[in-house]
Amino acid sequence: MGSQVFSVDARGPDEDLRLRPETLKDFTPAERNVAGELLERLILKHTANRLSASAQQTQNAVSG
Repeated sequence: MGSQVFSVDARGPDEDLRLRPETLKDFTPAERNVAGELLERLILKHTANRLSASAQQTQNAVSG
């Protein structure tokens, strides 16, 4: 089933991020929790910035 669902060109993390999960195995549960919270916040910030930029472009197109 996996070969049918995932293509060979499926997106994955950049090479420099691929080894990070191995490092997390050595973290304490508290450290893993902090790492997860940080990652979640970075993702939210990135999403908010992307949506804000998109909204700004739309506003400029409407008023321009």
